[in-house]
Amino acid sequence: MPYTDHQVSYMVDLGLPNDADETQCDVFVRGMNDFERAEFERVSDPVAPSPQSTPSDDPIVRDEIDDEPNGPAPIQRDPTPSPEDDQPITRAELARIEQQRTTDRQARHDAIARLQGDDVSRDVIERAYREDWPVERIAREFLESSRSQRPAAVDRAPAGHTRSAATHNTLQALQGGMLLRQGIDLDNQIFRNAGASAMLRRENVGATWLTRLNAAGTNVRRSEGTELDNFERARDESHRYANFSMFDFCREALTLAGRRMPEDRDDLIRSALSTAQLEAVFSTSVNMLILQAYMGIEDTTKGWCFETDVANFKKNERGRLTKGSGVKKLARGGKPTDITFSDETEEYAIARYAGKFIIDEQDIIDDTFGATSDHTTRELGELLAEIRPNLIYALLLSNPTMRDGVALFHADHGNLTASSAWGSDTYRAAKKKMVTQTENGRNIRNSLRHVIAPEELNFAVSQLLASVELRRDGGGDGSLQGTANPHRGTADPHFDPRLDTGVTDPDTGTAYAGSSSTWYGAAENGRNGIEVGYRRGTGRAPRMESFRLSGDDAYGMGWKGNLDIGVKAIDWRGLIKNVA
Repeated sequence: MPYTDHQVSYMVDLGLPNDADETQCDVFVRGMNDFERAEFERVSDPVAPSPQSTPSDDPIVRDEIDDEPNGPAPIQRDPTPSPEDDQPITRAELARIEQQRTTDRQARHDAIARLQGDDVSRDVIERAYREDWPVERIAREFLESSRSQRPAAVDRAPAGHTRSAATHNTLQALQGGMLLRQGIDLDNQIFRNAGASAMLRRENVGATWLTRLNAAGTNVRRSEGTELDNFERARDESHRYANFSMFDFCREALTLAGRRMPEDRDDLIRSALSTAQLEAVFSTSVNMLILQAYMGIEDTTKGWCFETDVANFKKNERGRLTKGSGVKKLARGGKPTDITFSDETEEYAIARYAGKFIIDEQDIIDDTFGATSDHTTRELGELLAEIRPNLIYALLLSNPTMRDGVALFHADHGNLTASSAWGSDTYRAAKKKMVTQTENGRNIRNSLRHVIAPEELNFAVSQLLASVELRRDGGGDGSLQGTANPHRGTADPHFDPRLDTGVTDPDTGTAYAGSSSTWYGAAENGRNGIEVGYRRGTGRAPRMESFRLSGDDAYGMGWKGNLDIGVKAIDWRGLIKNVA
């Protein structure tokens, strides 16, 4: 079908190439979501509003870029209908087109954020956003603009370098300003965490400069190129936005996107919420607030569980070659005997645990950052951080059945002792029981290196493992007794209230009761014990995904936070349970 110049201009604004033909336009229109299609129909007649809407009802005010001298040229079309007009387009093709549009748009925005500087004309930057220049043109035009802005050399001392207020508005500066508003300094150690790099890279919001800035700050001298200078300039300019209101960020995002500024306050907010720039600014802060809370929760399972990365959500087999039968004496003229092993396997699969929240125009009007306030983001981050210890302690308390049909902690496994209230003698007995385990006549030598105990035993365990000496009360046969404490420093204590009060398994929803007197021992580095699997590429941290609200009177954006993790007892030989 033929399209008006205003419709073509709108499609170009959404990412359609300037040189697209009519068939490409048809495919592009079919790939629009409901919100984009409604706006597309509205701009078909820019002079008179459609009967279904009035200018006061319109949530988005877009640039009439085709009226500008530098706007995209009208697309020439053959009035004869294309034979492909009636060809159905598959859902997969629509998804591919939408994904490609998103990828291309983000690449352009990243290139603009990376290449723009004080010596690039603001008009050139705005045109790059408005006309969706390809990356090659962005680099070429920005370079030419930079050269034209440079003053001619004169035989006198250089004047001070000044900048207009407009050049301060960059995506990096806005992202940094929002982080500062939320209380996260741009030199925060969190940006050197692998999880931060993974989160910002996955979210694709052009904020990886924050992790590179902190890495460069420790490894690169300032004189080694301009990249660090650009990072530091963005960091400095971020402070200009640290005290901005949510409405101010909306206005700056519209300016950065090259959109026309609506006069009505509500229209301005709604228009800003539809831009990739505001989404990138909010998403950067949301990701880091979530990660900060996630890392701030003490995880008492660290150190005594084995951590690994798995490829997907399919079952993972964990085989273990048991101790061989040993090397036997070789008789003169004889042949060596085979060393026998038994391949034993445990299976488990990781699962996804997720939650979501939104921010809408009311939150921006109230300047509260709404659902993404400090309280909400902290709460979501803490909930995600609690998944791992909840899974592990639920496993200990549930005492699952192992591959041999016997419970994890069982007398047949040699790792369960009764009447073993915490004390010097019972701790010594547990250490001996673990280190003297044998298999096929060979010592396994799993050394007890971690004590996992309920909070009720905190004082008693800490006292025994940290005291310099031990003394017995009265009695004795008069023989000399050493006063050194042989238990001091032999194990790292871990205390968790879940062992006192119980825990609910996030995987099954089953609640398990705790005990204030039962304690556990574990070998070093989780050897022959519990394995924690994370999905590969996640940085062993939560994953945040942003989305736009859709539907009538829905103006805003949201984020889904999820953690891909699984827990399994791989072997019983590296664990011991002591029941009082």
